[in-house]
Amino acid sequence: MGKKWTLEALDAKVIIFKKKRRKNYRRTKGHRQELTRLRITDIQGIEKPEIPEVGKSEKAALKKPQKVAVAA
Repeated sequence: MGKKWTLEALDAKVIIFKKKRRKNYRRTKGHRQELTRLRITDIQGIEKPEIPEVGKSEKAALKKPQKVAVAA
């Protein structure tokens, strides 16, 4: 598999804030996740599947069925 390293950086800052009301309890924590971006250039070992061509008679069979009135 061919790949190309394009970017290594930090993600947006995530802030975690905890609070318990009427207790004067406040905690702030946070982090920035490390990111690595790769670009896949090619995938080896996978062949494209062959798609059979649909003939005119098969296209007619694929049309939607017509509604039939049912006597009540």
